Amino acid sequence: MEIGVGNEKWLTKDLKMVYVEHEGRTDFAYLVYKGKEAQEFPFRGGRFFHGFKYGDYCSMIMYPEETTSGVHCIIDKEGLIMYEAKGTMSYPSYIGGVIASTDEGIMNLKTDEIICPKCSGNTLESDDYYFVKHKYSYSDELKKFKTGVYKIHKATGQYEIFEIKK
Repeated sequence: MEIGVGNEKWLTKDLKMVYVEHEGRTDFAYLVYKGKEAQEFPFRGGRFFHGFKYGDYCSMIMYPEETTSGVHCIIDKEGLIMYEAKGTMSYPSYIGGVIASTDEGIMNLKTDEIICPKCSGNTLESDDYYFVKHKYSYSDELKKFKTGVYKIHKATGQYEIFEIKK
């Protein structure tokens, strides 16, 4: 389906985007879940938008009335916001299963638990697991987490830590 005013794009069997004009643009859409508006403000897909291709969540940009630049977020299959970025220059990304990468760290979207810090360049991914190597604890924020390699099960968010020997 083409993007444009009046067009619809089904994201799941129950959730669709209904495109509207917003601030002179036609790539904005309201989320409609089972015939009812899921949120009171429009969304855009943005460059991180892949629909629900990778699981039960997807990244979008929401435009609540108090902002004109948009706020990145992660929604579920009902159009509910599961994570909202803390600022307009923050870009959370959905990894898979129940796992997302946020400014606060690697997060379980079902429990809101921050599992470990986000460590760019120190990750590895398989079909079922996401691995993060956390080796520094020089700040109070990082000291909350054990150093080691985190093996995170994408589907459940369960994890184990393999310690790094010094």
